[in-house]
Amino acid sequence: MHPRSTEPNVGGSNPSGRAETQAQRLQRRFWSKVDRSGGPDACWPWTACDNGVGYGTFGVGSTKDGSARSVLAHRFAYEQTRGPIPAGLFLRHKVCGNPPCCNPAHLEPGTQLENMADMRAMGRAQMGEKHYAAILSDASALEIMKRRAAGEMGKDLAAEFGVSHSLITQLCHRKIWRHLDGPTTRRKVGGRHGKPSRSVSP
Repeated sequence: MHPRSTEPNVGGSNPSGRAETQAQRLQRRFWSKVDRSGGPDACWPWTACDNGVGYGTFGVGSTKDGSARSVLAHRFAYEQTRGPIPAGLFLRHKVCGNPPCCNPAHLEPGTQLENMADMRAMGRAQMGEKHYAAILSDASALEIMKRRAAGEMGKDLAAEFGVSHSLITQLCHRKIWRHLDGPTTRRKVGGRHGKPSRSVSP
């Protein structure tokens, strides 16, 4: 089966003379918020509300029957022109890496790993202090790595910086903040009587 056209039919004319359906009104309302002036190969940026990190949001459903909800604009654009996104897959801005873009020709379903690889390749991955859930700054993370490598105890660093001991462990073993050029706390490989010891607990 061939994919649906990526060019939405949002013209104001109604050759049949029939009343506009609810689905047609929804389409017209949606595409009126998309800037397609650059042509079929350009990005089509969303011009209305976004979710705070650049992705457009669009209200669908009705408050009367409790179906009102907000959907991501680029996903709505893709599903209206190309069909459903396969279950379990993300919708990647593979061509442009531009979150507001709603041009279906720029969008492609993919796995989370593929989506993250796209973001890293285009410099959009939120790492370290740029991540929405980050507690530490990059400078603090780097200082912790250096001080732990110099011998300071992980529990003391955790208390000083107001984070958990497990976060210090992950940081110093380079499980997180791997983009920083800091020292790695190595694990001990030998213990008493030649038996393997437990890892150094930063």
